[in-house]
Amino acid sequence: MQNLDPKTIFKNLLKVYWFLFLGMIVFLVIAALLVSNSGPIMEDDPYINQVFKILVIAFTVAGIPLAYTIPQKRIKKINAGLGLAEKLNNYQGALIIRFAITEGVAFFATIAFLLTGDTDLMLLLAIIYLFYIISRPSPFKTAGDLELSEEEKHQLFGDN
Repeated sequence: MQNLDPKTIFKNLLKVYWFLFLGMIVFLVIAALLVSNSGPIMEDDPYINQVFKILVIAFTVAGIPLAYTIPQKRIKKINAGLGLAEKLNNYQGALIIRFAITEGVAFFATIAFLLTGDTDLMLLLAIIYLFYIISRPSPFKTAGDLELSEEEKHQLFGDN
């Protein structure tokens, strides 16, 4: 792994966050345009629509708590004795897991919308996107999650 300074590691984490978010939004816009112009990919079958809706609800109900708890467990295991760069690398890995799980659920819901054209799935996508937005890394969350000392906070977020 590259030996980057803490500020660069945090900026890279934010870039990953925003690129993943942009990818989710672009995919949803493309799906919405396809459905509005050509209609859903599958024939209108209420049974299949209901199955997809239940699957999306199940993935959302299971995925959002998993996207929170799995990374939090990894974050809590980060050794306080590590250097700031090592802490941030471990933190970055944990948050990427959160982003990946959330993005997976969002992509599944978007594909279900593309297949069925069921606009009820948009509400579930809004909930998924809201969780993703709330999960955005910030200096305060990072400092709190990693229990950074004042010196580490200044090193990471202070002006140099």
